Amino acid sequence: MSLKFVERKRSRRDGTYFAPLVAAGFAAAAFDPASRAHGQAIAAPAGMEWSNTYSDQFNNGASDLSGWTYDIGNGGPSNPGWGNDEQEYYTNSTNNVSVSGGALNITAIASPITQGTSTYQYTSGRIQTSSLFSQTYGLFEFRAKMPAGTGLWPALWLYPQNSTYGGWPNSGEIDVVESKGQQTTLVQGSLHSGPNSGSDDTQTAEYSAPGGFSTTAYHTYDLFWEPANSSDGEQNTIKWYVDGNLYETIHSGWIVPPGGGGSGSMAPFNEPFFIILDLAVGGTYGGTPALTSGASYTMSVDYITAYQLAVPEPASAALLAGSAFALGVRRPRRTRPSEENRSTPDSDSSV
Repeated sequence: MSLKFVERKRSRRDGTYFAPLVAAGFAAAAFDPASRAHGQAIAAPAGMEWSNTYSDQFNNGASDLSGWTYDIGNGGPSNPGWGNDEQEYYTNSTNNVSVSGGALNITAIASPITQGTSTYQYTSGRIQTSSLFSQTYGLFEFRAKMPAGTGLWPALWLYPQNSTYGGWPNSGEIDVVESKGQQTTLVQGSLHSGPNSGSDDTQTAEYSAPGGFSTTAYHTYDLFWEPANSSDGEQNTIKWYVDGNLYETIHSGWIVPPGGGGSGSMAPFNEPFFIILDLAVGGTYGGTPALTSGASYTMSVDYITAYQLAVPEPASAALLAGSAFALGVRRPRRTRPSEENRSTPDSDSSV
Protein backbone atom coordinates (compact mmCIF):
# COMPACT_ATOMS: atom_id res chain seq x y z
CA MET A 1 0.00 0.00 0.00
CA SER A 2 1.37 3.38 -0.98
CA LEU A 3 1.48 5.81 1.95
CA LYS A 4 2.79 9.35 1.89
CA PHE A 5 3.22 12.27 4.31
CA VAL A 6 3.82 15.74 2.92
CA GLU A 7 4.14 19.24 4.37
CA ARG A 8 3.82 21.96 1.72
CA LYS A 9 1.76 25.08 0.83
CA ARG A 10 -1.51 26.61 -0.47
CA SER A 11 -4.57 26.25 -2.75
CA ARG A 12 -8.35 26.85 -2.79
CA ARG A 13 -11.53 25.11 -3.83
CA ASP A 14 -12.73 27.49 -6.57
CA GLY A 15 -9.61 27.53 -8.76
CA THR A 16 -7.47 30.68 -8.57
CA TYR A 17 -6.95 31.91 -5.03
CA PHE A 18 -7.81 35.62 -4.79
CA ALA A 19 -8.12 36.51 -1.11
CA PRO A 20 -5.16 37.71 0.94
CA LEU A 21 -3.87 35.23 3.51
CA VAL A 22 -2.69 35.90 7.03
CA ALA A 23 -0.83 33.15 8.87
CA ALA A 24 -0.82 32.63 12.62
CA GLY A 25 2.94 32.25 12.76
CA PHE A 26 4.70 29.10 11.63
CA ALA A 27 6.28 27.26 14.54
CA ALA A 28 4.01 24.40 15.51
CA ALA A 29 4.30 22.75 18.89
CA ALA A 30 5.95 19.33 18.87
CA PHE A 31 3.43 16.51 18.97
CA ASP A 32 3.83 13.75 21.50
CA PRO A 33 1.66 10.74 20.51
CA ALA A 34 1.64 9.53 24.10
CA SER A 35 -0.11 12.72 25.20
CA ARG A 36 -3.08 12.31 22.84
CA ALA A 37 -6.26 12.22 24.90
CA HIS A 38 -8.58 10.74 22.29
CA GLY A 39 -8.65 7.30 20.68
CA GLN A 40 -9.50 6.63 17.07
CA ALA A 41 -13.19 6.05 16.42
CA ILE A 42 -12.30 3.74 13.50
CA ALA A 43 -10.26 0.57 13.99
CA ALA A 44 -7.32 -0.11 11.68
CA PRO A 45 -7.65 -3.02 9.23
CA ALA A 46 -6.47 -6.43 10.42
CA GLY A 47 -2.70 -6.69 10.72
CA MET A 48 -2.25 -2.90 10.65
CA GLU A 49 -2.25 -0.07 13.15
CA TRP A 50 -2.79 3.67 13.01
CA SER A 51 0.29 5.87 13.26
CA ASN A 52 -0.32 9.48 14.32
CA THR A 53 0.76 12.07 11.76
CA TYR A 54 -1.05 15.15 13.11
CA SER A 55 -2.96 16.25 16.20
CA ASP A 56 -4.51 19.45 17.53
CA GLN A 57 -6.19 19.16 20.93
CA PHE A 58 -6.82 22.92 21.44
CA ASN A 59 -6.02 22.82 25.14
CA ASN A 60 -3.40 25.59 25.26
CA GLY A 61 -5.15 28.73 24.10
CA ALA A 62 -4.00 31.01 21.27
CA SER A 63 -0.71 29.14 20.81
CA ASP A 64 -2.72 26.21 19.40
CA LEU A 65 -3.30 28.31 16.27
CA SER A 66 0.41 28.54 15.49
CA GLY A 67 0.94 27.55 11.89
CA TRP A 68 -2.70 27.77 10.83
CA THR A 69 -3.41 30.13 7.92
CA TYR A 70 -6.36 32.53 7.90
CA ASP A 71 -8.38 33.17 4.76
CA ILE A 72 -9.41 36.82 4.70
CA GLY A 73 -12.27 38.49 2.85
CA ASN A 74 -15.14 37.37 0.66
CA GLY A 75 -13.18 35.89 -2.24
CA GLY A 76 -11.98 39.04 -3.97
CA PRO A 77 -13.47 40.98 -6.89
CA SER A 78 -12.94 38.16 -9.38
CA ASN A 79 -14.38 35.48 -7.10
CA PRO A 80 -17.06 37.11 -4.91
CA GLY A 81 -18.73 34.91 -2.35
CA TRP A 82 -15.91 32.38 -2.74
CA GLY A 83 -17.66 31.13 -5.89
CA ASN A 84 -20.66 30.01 -3.79
CA ASP A 85 -22.53 33.32 -3.23
CA GLU A 86 -21.47 33.29 0.43
CA GLN A 87 -22.36 36.47 2.33
CA GLU A 88 -19.80 36.55 5.15
CA TYR A 89 -16.50 38.41 5.37
CA TYR A 90 -13.78 36.21 6.87
CA THR A 91 -11.40 37.89 9.33
CA ASN A 92 -8.41 37.03 11.50
CA SER A 93 -10.03 38.64 14.53
CA THR A 94 -10.22 36.73 17.78
CA ASN A 95 -13.92 37.63 17.71
CA ASN A 96 -14.24 35.14 14.85
CA VAL A 97 -11.48 32.58 15.52
CA SER A 98 -10.28 31.72 19.01
CA VAL A 99 -9.28 28.88 21.32
CA SER A 100 -10.96 28.58 24.71
CA GLY A 101 -12.58 25.96 26.88
CA GLY A 102 -10.48 23.21 25.28
CA ALA A 103 -11.85 23.88 21.79
CA LEU A 104 -11.21 25.83 18.63
CA ASN A 105 -14.13 28.22 18.13
CA ILE A 106 -15.12 29.68 14.77
CA THR A 107 -17.83 32.30 15.24
CA ALA A 108 -20.12 33.97 12.74
CA ILE A 109 -21.42 37.35 13.93
CA ALA A 110 -24.51 39.00 12.45
CA SER A 111 -22.99 42.46 12.51
CA PRO A 112 -22.07 44.52 9.42
CA ILE A 113 -18.54 45.31 8.36
CA THR A 114 -17.47 47.69 5.59
CA GLN A 115 -14.36 46.93 3.57
CA GLY A 116 -13.58 49.39 0.78
CA THR A 117 -16.80 50.12 -1.06
CA SER A 118 -18.53 46.90 0.05
CA THR A 119 -20.54 46.23 3.20
CA TYR A 120 -21.06 42.68 4.46
CA GLN A 121 -23.74 41.79 6.99
CA TYR A 122 -21.75 39.01 8.66
CA THR A 123 -18.21 38.25 9.78
CA SER A 124 -16.84 34.78 10.35
CA GLY A 125 -13.68 32.67 10.21
CA ARG A 126 -11.99 30.22 7.90
CA ILE A 127 -8.62 28.66 8.68
CA GLN A 128 -6.51 25.98 7.06
CA THR A 129 -3.34 23.92 7.44
CA SER A 130 -1.71 24.54 4.04
CA SER A 131 1.48 25.85 5.72
CA LEU A 132 1.35 23.30 8.52
CA PHE A 133 0.11 19.89 7.39
CA SER A 134 -1.15 17.95 4.40
CA GLN A 135 -1.42 14.23 3.78
CA THR A 136 -2.21 11.65 1.12
CA TYR A 137 -4.43 8.78 2.35
CA GLY A 138 -5.07 7.70 5.91
CA LEU A 139 -7.65 8.61 8.54
CA PHE A 140 -8.81 12.14 9.40
CA GLU A 141 -10.86 12.53 12.57
CA PHE A 142 -12.70 15.60 13.90
CA ARG A 143 -14.83 16.02 17.01
CA ALA A 144 -17.04 19.05 16.61
CA LYS A 145 -20.37 20.68 17.33
CA MET A 146 -22.13 23.10 15.02
CA PRO A 147 -24.50 26.01 15.56
CA ALA A 148 -28.18 26.25 14.72
CA GLY A 149 -29.32 29.22 12.68
CA THR A 150 -30.95 29.61 9.29
CA GLY A 151 -28.36 30.16 6.58
CA LEU A 152 -25.32 28.89 8.50
CA TRP A 153 -23.01 26.53 6.55
CA PRO A 154 -20.40 24.83 8.77
CA ALA A 155 -17.83 22.66 7.00
CA LEU A 156 -14.81 20.48 7.76
CA TRP A 157 -13.09 19.66 4.48
CA LEU A 158 -9.91 18.80 2.59
CA TYR A 159 -8.41 20.63 -0.38
CA PRO A 160 -5.48 19.69 -2.67
CA GLN A 161 -2.12 21.04 -1.60
CA ASN A 162 -0.65 21.56 -5.05
CA SER A 163 -3.58 21.46 -7.51
CA THR A 164 -1.49 19.08 -9.59
CA TYR A 165 -4.27 18.49 -12.12
CA GLY A 166 -5.42 22.11 -12.42
CA GLY A 167 -7.90 24.41 -10.72
CA TRP A 168 -11.11 23.40 -9.03
CA PRO A 169 -12.59 20.83 -9.46
CA ASN A 170 -9.91 19.11 -11.60
CA SER A 171 -7.69 18.43 -8.58
CA GLY A 172 -10.57 17.36 -6.36
CA GLU A 173 -12.15 18.32 -3.06
CA ILE A 174 -13.18 16.10 -0.15
CA ASP A 175 -15.92 17.33 2.18
CA VAL A 176 -15.62 15.40 5.43
CA VAL A 177 -18.80 17.01 6.73
CA GLU A 178 -21.08 19.84 5.68
CA SER A 179 -24.29 20.81 7.40
CA LYS A 180 -26.94 23.54 7.56
CA GLY A 181 -27.86 25.56 10.61
CA GLN A 182 -31.55 25.22 9.78
CA GLN A 183 -31.26 21.43 9.48
CA THR A 184 -29.37 20.20 12.53
CA THR A 185 -29.85 16.50 11.74
CA LEU A 186 -28.01 16.89 8.43
CA VAL A 187 -24.51 15.45 7.99
CA GLN A 188 -23.31 15.24 4.39
CA GLY A 189 -20.02 13.92 2.96
CA SER A 190 -18.97 14.57 -0.64
CA LEU A 191 -16.33 14.27 -3.33
CA HIS A 192 -15.93 16.89 -6.03
CA SER A 193 -14.13 16.29 -9.32
CA GLY A 194 -14.57 17.24 -12.95
CA PRO A 195 -13.06 19.01 -15.95
CA ASN A 196 -13.99 22.62 -15.01
CA SER A 197 -15.98 24.73 -12.56
CA GLY A 198 -19.04 24.54 -14.80
CA SER A 199 -18.97 20.73 -14.82
CA ASP A 200 -18.52 19.79 -11.18
CA ASP A 201 -19.19 16.08 -10.64
CA THR A 202 -20.40 15.60 -7.06
CA GLN A 203 -20.63 12.22 -5.34
CA THR A 204 -22.41 12.60 -2.04
CA ALA A 205 -24.53 10.97 0.66
CA GLU A 206 -26.29 12.02 3.85
CA TYR A 207 -26.09 10.34 7.24
CA SER A 208 -29.32 8.71 8.42
CA ALA A 209 -29.32 10.29 11.84
CA PRO A 210 -30.89 8.36 14.72
CA GLY A 211 -33.60 9.88 16.87
CA GLY A 212 -32.35 12.65 19.10
CA PHE A 213 -29.28 13.34 16.95
CA SER A 214 -28.29 16.98 16.51
CA THR A 215 -25.16 18.54 15.07
CA THR A 216 -25.39 21.10 17.88
CA ALA A 217 -23.96 18.43 20.21
CA TYR A 218 -20.42 17.07 19.91
CA HIS A 219 -19.98 14.21 17.43
CA THR A 220 -16.98 12.49 15.89
CA TYR A 221 -16.59 12.71 12.11
CA ASP A 222 -14.11 10.44 10.32
CA LEU A 223 -12.83 10.11 6.79
CA PHE A 224 -10.97 6.91 5.80
CA TRP A 225 -9.08 7.17 2.50
CA GLU A 226 -6.86 4.52 0.90
CA PRO A 227 -5.76 3.44 -2.61
CA ALA A 228 -6.22 0.06 -4.24
CA ASN A 229 -3.76 -2.64 -3.28
CA SER A 230 -3.49 -5.49 -5.79
CA SER A 231 -1.68 -7.74 -3.32
CA ASP A 232 -4.72 -8.09 -1.07
CA GLY A 233 -7.54 -7.21 -3.46
CA GLU A 234 -8.41 -3.88 -1.85
CA GLN A 235 -10.19 -1.30 -4.01
CA ASN A 236 -9.74 2.45 -4.07
CA THR A 237 -11.78 3.43 -1.04
CA ILE A 238 -13.07 6.59 0.63
CA LYS A 239 -15.41 6.16 3.60
CA TRP A 240 -17.33 8.57 5.82
CA TYR A 241 -18.34 7.90 9.44
CA VAL A 242 -20.31 9.63 12.20
CA ASP A 243 -19.57 8.47 15.75
CA GLY A 244 -17.96 5.35 14.31
CA ASN A 245 -20.98 4.54 12.12
CA LEU A 246 -20.18 4.08 8.43
CA TYR A 247 -22.71 5.83 6.18
CA GLU A 248 -20.95 6.37 2.85
CA THR A 249 -18.43 4.40 0.78
CA ILE A 250 -17.06 5.39 -2.64
CA HIS A 251 -14.75 3.17 -4.67
CA SER A 252 -14.92 4.84 -8.08
CA GLY A 253 -16.97 7.13 -10.29
CA TRP A 254 -15.05 10.39 -9.85
CA ILE A 255 -13.69 12.15 -12.93
CA VAL A 256 -10.05 11.17 -13.48
CA PRO A 257 -8.25 14.25 -14.86
CA PRO A 258 -5.92 14.25 -17.89
CA GLY A 259 -2.54 12.93 -16.76
CA GLY A 260 -4.15 11.12 -13.84
CA GLY A 261 -3.69 7.58 -15.13
CA GLY A 262 -7.01 6.79 -16.80
CA SER A 263 -9.84 4.52 -15.73
CA GLY A 264 -9.38 2.91 -12.31
CA SER A 265 -6.96 5.59 -11.11
CA MET A 266 -7.31 7.20 -7.68
CA ALA A 267 -6.53 10.58 -9.30
CA PRO A 268 -7.22 13.32 -8.43
CA PHE A 269 -7.43 11.82 -4.93
CA ASN A 270 -3.84 10.55 -5.01
CA GLU A 271 -2.20 13.79 -3.93
CA PRO A 272 -1.72 15.48 -0.54
CA PHE A 273 -4.71 17.41 0.79
CA PHE A 274 -4.77 19.94 3.63
CA ILE A 275 -7.51 20.71 6.18
CA ILE A 276 -9.96 23.63 6.04
CA LEU A 277 -12.44 24.60 8.75
CA ASP A 278 -15.02 27.32 8.15
CA LEU A 279 -18.42 28.65 9.11
CA ALA A 280 -19.97 30.28 6.04
CA VAL A 281 -23.18 32.30 5.97
CA GLY A 282 -25.67 31.98 3.12
CA GLY A 283 -24.57 30.80 -0.29
CA THR A 284 -25.75 28.11 -2.66
CA TYR A 285 -25.70 25.50 0.11
CA GLY A 286 -26.53 27.49 3.25
CA GLY A 287 -29.48 29.34 1.73
CA THR A 288 -30.87 32.75 2.65
CA PRO A 289 -29.77 33.75 6.17
CA ALA A 290 -32.30 34.62 8.87
CA LEU A 291 -30.00 35.37 11.81
CA THR A 292 -30.62 37.63 14.79
CA SER A 293 -28.91 41.00 14.38
CA GLY A 294 -25.85 41.27 16.62
CA ALA A 295 -25.97 37.59 17.60
CA SER A 296 -23.01 35.16 17.51
CA TYR A 297 -23.07 31.58 16.24
CA THR A 298 -20.15 29.26 17.01
CA MET A 299 -18.78 26.02 15.60
CA SER A 300 -16.50 24.38 18.17
CA VAL A 301 -13.86 21.78 17.32
CA ASP A 302 -12.67 19.71 20.27
CA TYR A 303 -9.81 18.03 18.40
CA ILE A 304 -8.44 17.08 14.99
CA THR A 305 -6.23 14.04 14.47
CA ALA A 306 -4.78 12.36 11.39
CA TYR A 307 -3.20 8.94 10.97
CA GLN A 308 -1.66 6.67 8.39
CA LEU A 309 -1.66 2.90 8.31
CA ALA A 310 1.49 1.18 9.46
CA VAL A 311 2.64 -2.36 10.12
CA PRO A 312 2.86 -2.86 13.89
CA GLU A 313 6.39 -2.61 15.19
CA PRO A 314 7.69 -5.88 16.67
CA ALA A 315 7.95 -5.77 20.44
CA SER A 316 11.71 -6.31 20.29
CA ALA A 317 12.17 -3.33 17.95
CA ALA A 318 10.00 -1.12 20.17
CA LEU A 319 12.07 -2.06 23.22
CA LEU A 320 15.28 -1.34 21.34
CA ALA A 321 13.97 2.05 20.20
CA GLY A 322 12.97 2.87 23.76
CA SER A 323 16.40 1.89 25.05
CA ALA A 324 18.09 4.08 22.45
CA PHE A 325 15.95 7.01 23.53
CA ALA A 326 16.71 6.38 27.21
CA LEU A 327 20.42 6.37 26.43
CA GLY A 328 20.16 9.78 24.81
CA VAL A 329 20.50 8.66 21.18
CA ARG A 330 18.99 11.41 19.04
CA ARG A 331 16.50 10.42 16.39
CA PRO A 332 16.13 12.30 13.09
CA ARG A 333 13.82 15.29 13.37
CA ARG A 334 11.41 16.37 10.61
CA THR A 335 11.95 20.01 9.63
CA ARG A 336 9.96 22.42 7.53
CA PRO A 337 11.19 24.91 4.93
CA SER A 338 11.53 28.43 6.28
CA GLU A 339 8.60 30.83 5.81
CA GLU A 340 8.66 34.58 5.31
CA ASN A 341 6.22 37.36 6.14
CA ARG A 342 4.21 35.37 8.66
CA SER A 343 2.04 37.17 11.24
CA THR A 344 -0.25 36.34 14.14
CA PRO A 345 -4.02 36.72 14.50
CA ASP A 346 -5.22 39.97 15.93
CA SER A 347 -8.35 41.66 17.17
CA ASP A 348 -9.02 43.75 14.05
CA SER A 349 -10.44 47.05 15.21
CA SER A 350 -12.62 47.19 12.11
CA VAL A 351 -14.44 43.99 13.13
